[in-house]
Amino acid sequence: MFLSAFTGDLEGIGPLVSSLKPEKKEQLVKLLDAKAGDLILFALGEQSSANRVLGRLRLFIAHKLEVIDTVSQKLGNIDP
Repeated sequence: MFLSAFTGDLEGIGPLVSSLKPEKKEQLVKLLDAKAGDLILFALGEQSSANRVLGRLRLFIAHKLEVIDTVSQKLGNIDP
């Protein structure tokens, strides 16, 4: 499940957003220090499964944004 703070207000999955009272939405945004453009992810289920799913998502996004140095990974750890 996800919430986004694209506009500074929470948007996302209808039942999740609609179940939160306005003061709870505000509290969540403040607690997480969410800014416009941030994405808040919730993973439900067994902790190991949730960690695995979120880890894969993190790596997928990192590859898409090209923030992982795949050349160094292929070459191994080479000291300059």
